[in-house]
Amino acid sequence: MKRIARAGDVTVSSSTSGACTWAPTRLCEALALRFGSAAERTMHVSEALVNRLGLRSELQGHNGCVNCLEWNADGTLLASGSDDYQVCLWQPQRDKLLHTIPTTHSGNIFSVKFMPESNDGVVATCAADCHLKVIDVRFSEVTHQCSCHHGRVKRLAVAPHLPYLVWSAGEDGLIMQLDLRAKHRCRPGGGGGSVLVNLQSQCGVGSEAKCVAVCPSRPDLLAVGANDPYVRVYDRRMVRLGGLPAGAAKPGSSAEQDPVTPDGAVQYFCPGHLSRPGSGTSERRRRRPLAVTYVSYSADGRHLLANLGSEQVYLFDTAEPRRVDVLSAAPLQRPPDTPAETLPGRLDRLRQEANLCHQQSRYSAAIELNSRAIRLRPSVATFYSNRAAAYLKRAWDGDVYAAARDCQRTLQLQPGHVKAAFRLCRCLLELGHLRSATEALAAFRRHHTHQANSHAVLMLERDLKEAQFHQSGAADRNGGPPEPLIKMEGLLDWSQGTPSDQERSWRRSAADFETRYCGHCNTTTDIKEANFFGRDGQFVLAGSDDGTFFIWERHTASIVRVLRGDSTIVNCVQPHPRLCLLASSGIDSCVRLWEPLAEHAEQERAVTDTDRAALDNQQRMNANPIDMMLLSFGARVATGTDDSVSQGVPCRTS
Repeated sequence: MKRIARAGDVTVSSSTSGACTWAPTRLCEALALRFGSAAERTMHVSEALVNRLGLRSELQGHNGCVNCLEWNADGTLLASGSDDYQVCLWQPQRDKLLHTIPTTHSGNIFSVKFMPESNDGVVATCAADCHLKVIDVRFSEVTHQCSCHHGRVKRLAVAPHLPYLVWSAGEDGLIMQLDLRAKHRCRPGGGGGSVLVNLQSQCGVGSEAKCVAVCPSRPDLLAVGANDPYVRVYDRRMVRLGGLPAGAAKPGSSAEQDPVTPDGAVQYFCPGHLSRPGSGTSERRRRRPLAVTYVSYSADGRHLLANLGSEQVYLFDTAEPRRVDVLSAAPLQRPPDTPAETLPGRLDRLRQEANLCHQQSRYSAAIELNSRAIRLRPSVATFYSNRAAAYLKRAWDGDVYAAARDCQRTLQLQPGHVKAAFRLCRCLLELGHLRSATEALAAFRRHHTHQANSHAVLMLERDLKEAQFHQSGAADRNGGPPEPLIKMEGLLDWSQGTPSDQERSWRRSAADFETRYCGHCNTTTDIKEANFFGRDGQFVLAGSDDGTFFIWERHTASIVRVLRGDSTIVNCVQPHPRLCLLASSGIDSCVRLWEPLAEHAEQERAVTDTDRAALDNQQRMNANPIDMMLLSFGARVATGTDDSVSQGVPCRTS
């Protein structure tokens, strides 16, 4: 006798003997075919299914690192590109290799895309040989080729309703738009009339474009990541290909080779502690350059994910950009008498559990619990204040800034909150904003006279004076304005040239992030992705240098699942467009498929101690990058698997 679970329950059919007769994802496929989109929505992705994700199969066919993965629109095909210069087309439902395409590239393939409206018969590729190719799959024939880039081409983008356009991002700083309908004449180093954005003309000769993505709801918007912490969103309608904005240059003039972006055509996004670094800050302890290794849009086009090399994954709201304001006016106002809000039972239990975790020095758990409580009741000041305290204790990269934002929010909700006002002073000092810290401390003493000469306040005052002394000493030695005690590579000096005044203005106006996802490590390669997972983007995915990939709950940023996806490094994690199915790849030469397993199936690749994994990755991010690369290489040699990285040129560190 067999039983089949309802669509909303268990997605496995079984016999009375307990033997599983349907894989969950295949049952989803069958129900989707039988009942249509309603069944798809029910069974696509849920936390219960995510918690059962496990390795389904390994697809063998490449002879080098697999650097890129791409599903076709309905998820019936999967394309992969590798250091072996080949593209493989797979039929994942049958774990079958359909085609191996010799691309004629002579460098590592970094991106592959199915061309829209081609019935999956045409793919576009780009590689370390600086070339972009469009290939007819049936005949393995290159139909279009572009060699205008003079740096490695790292990422391609296409838009569903624009089947004739391909965008490319190259390490020569160029974002190019190739129109397959028009005859293209390659001009190496110049790009001809196909250059949309030239970062080197804006930022300096060291500028490199790392990634590009098209907004699905507004394909006129193009998000670009570079070797700095800024995500740039360009409005293509306001930029003329190969030259100045429309009407600003005559056809045929030299200005056509150096496109300039008008002020209103671009919007910048950047985490506030990186776009507004303070002098003397201890927030950036490490000396590593920053780079946006991947950008991706949510299905509705409102939210933008950015995987920031040497940092975390960030979510930005493009519809309502958050303004950066490291010093709120709240602590400078006389606080009214506002009693704390009484919490219902469930929220009070969360508060108590979070406090217990804090007392036990389990700061990540305390942050997660307070985030969950904020999600349930965003108007309670206590949760923000408690989360700020946990951030300051944990002290991971970016935590001090996150704590400052929580203190500001606490004071907006409850201006008389003494602990939040004091913690904000401490945060501003740690961030290196010494003038703001001095003003905030003076305001704290005025409005909280009973705490004005407490031991904590006196110690903060001492630390503040010491920081000011070091800053003034640096100014005296240099004979000019004070310099940061820690040089922040990748922020103000990330290129070999001087940013234009226009570029500096755009950076100053950069919008802040909404949510931050911590736990993974992104320092060893510069092609690590970050993607939404689920029909409504309920989860966020990213690979890591420790050979795992992380799955976070989108709103609370809680780690839901960590799975071991590679022997060393996971670069790519691509979700299926309709099912709870993932494809991952990295340094290993295989592609791995992940789906929900039976409820009590053995989970060999699941990382059980996710807090430990996250902590180890934070330590890894602050270690010497060369040491970590040698460690990863040594691990491959020790296991006898180093042949998989022998093809082509290794991925550049991020």
